[in-house]
Amino acid sequence: MTASFAGSAAPGGARRCYIAGVRDKYRKPRVQDRRARRVHAPRARLGDPGSRALGRLATKLGNDGVDRKVKQADGRATELLDFVTARLAAIHGRQTVEIREMAHGRRWHEEIAKGYPGHHLADAGRWHESARLYKEAAVAICNGNLGRGAQLLDRAIEAERAALDSLPKQVADKLHDEERAPPEGPGALAEVSEAAACTRRGLPQELVLADRVLARGQRQREEGFIPLENMKLWFERARRREEEEADEDDED
Repeated sequence: MTASFAGSAAPGGARRCYIAGVRDKYRKPRVQDRRARRVHAPRARLGDPGSRALGRLATKLGNDGVDRKVKQADGRATELLDFVTARLAAIHGRQTVEIREMAHGRRWHEEIAKGYPGHHLADAGRWHESARLYKEAAVAICNGNLGRGAQLLDRAIEAERAALDSLPKQVADKLHDEERAPPEGPGALAEVSEAAACTRRGLPQELVLADRVLARGQRQREEGFIPLENMKLWFERARRREEEEADEDDED
C-alpha cells in the first residue's frame, strides 16, 4: 500500500499525518445521504363553494362518480328545457286563438250580456305570468342553477293552470282537447334538489316565444271592449236599434 503523508498541526500543537485511505480521527467523516427525498406537492385550494362541493363529491365518489353525476344532472336539465319550450309553444298558440276570437267583439259582448255560463271578458295578457316564469326557469337552468330552475318551473306550471281555468268559453271551445289539458310536470322535476347544479349552456332559441307572448296582450285588453258594468246597457241599446230598424223595414 502506498502511503502519502502530509503534516499539519493537531490539537495541542502536535503534528499529525494523513495517510491516504486511513480515516483521520480528528476529522469527522463526510456523510453523503443518498436516500431519495420525498417532495410534497402543495395542496390545491378550492375557492368558491361550488368548487368545494365538487371537491367533496370527487373525494367521496371519485372522478368516475362525478362524471356520472354531472351527466345525470345535464340529462335532467335537457328534459326540463324541452318541457319549457313545449309549454311556451302551447301558451303562444292559446293566446293567438284568444286574440283572434276577440275580433268578434260584438258577439262576445252579447254572449256575456246574456249571462251564458263560462262567457266572460277576454284578456290576452292572462298568459304573461306563466310565460315570464317559464323563461326565468330556462335562464336559471342554462346558467347552471338547476335547482332554482326547477323551483321556477313549478311556479310556471301553476300559473299556466290558473290561466287555463280563467279562459273564457268562447276561446276554450276553439281549442283542441290537448290544448285545453292542464300541464303535467316532467318526471325529472321531482328528481331535482334545491341545490342541484348542471353544466352551463346557451339559451334555447324557442325562448323568443315568451317575448312574443309578453309583448302582446296589453293593447288587446285595453282596446275594443266595453267595461263590464256598461255591457248590458250597450246590449239593450243595440237590441233596440235592431228592432227599430226591423220595424222600419216592415213599414217600407
